[in-house]
Amino acid sequence: MTAWYEIAKPGDKIVCINDSDWGKNWLGCVTRGCLFPEKGRIYTIRIIGYSELKQHWCLRLAEIVNPSFEIPPYRPGELTFHVGRFRPLVEHKTDISLFKAMLNKAPEEVAA
Repeated sequence: MTAWYEIAKPGDKIVCINDSDWGKNWLGCVTRGCLFPEKGRIYTIRIIGYSELKQHWCLRLAEIVNPSFEIPPYRPGELTFHVGRFRPLVEHKTDISLFKAMLNKAPEEVAA
């Protein structure tokens, strides 16, 4: 079975489902005022890919652009976020035509 992030692409909407322990206390993040996703908020994928260094899928978000810096042992660059902290946004298109038809239906005549 293909995981959602293997077919995700920039522009796709996702929801943060886990905002705990982001590294918000890393000195580099604190001094640079880095922003982090918040649980329950909807975001747009800006970049998604597999990190050979981290050995997992990660992404960047259109709504959050952080400064580029180095946190050893990682390469210099902008923070990425682990895909396991997100799920795809599922938008349901509600079709109420059935209910409209029920309301507009002429009453049936009953023989007395």
